[in-house]
Amino acid sequence: RHGTLWAYMMKKIHDFLRTGRRFGVIPDAAANWGQFLLCIVLTAVLLITVSSISSSEPLCQFNHGFILSKAKVLDLTVDNCNVRFLPAKSAEYPNGLIESLKVRVAVSSDPLITVTGDVCNENTNVTITNRRPDSEKYVDYFCSVEILVPDNFVIPAVNIRP
Repeated sequence: RHGTLWAYMMKKIHDFLRTGRRFGVIPDAAANWGQFLLCIVLTAVLLITVSSISSSEPLCQFNHGFILSKAKVLDLTVDNCNVRFLPAKSAEYPNGLIESLKVRVAVSSDPLITVTGDVCNENTNVTITNRRPDSEKYVDYFCSVEILVPDNFVIPAVNIRP
């Protein structure tokens, strides 16, 4: 019906171009295609840049840290926190050189959000408390807890409570 494969491909290309021109998506045949392709590339670069800049989670700066050298039990009380166990060798210097368990906490800066730790004995406690009013308790709130574990280290009993 269309003859060769080449003739069929050319018909489909012309059908695509005709449909695109009808809907105003593809410029006329006499248009400057270089400018059209440049606009498409710039739009794609702009969209990729904007989507990579906007992030739902702020960059974490760990402003609290606890070394648990004597811990046999770790009680971690959190308030809507992301808790991760990571190998210490993946952490930046000097955290990659630690020889005992380290708990790092990144939370929003607010006087109503407190981080307390009792890490001097075998039963250690780290508590993150959010005392903001209920209407704005989690507005612009973030909390991330990293537990850095050195190589060949036995993790103590960990109790995580919300």
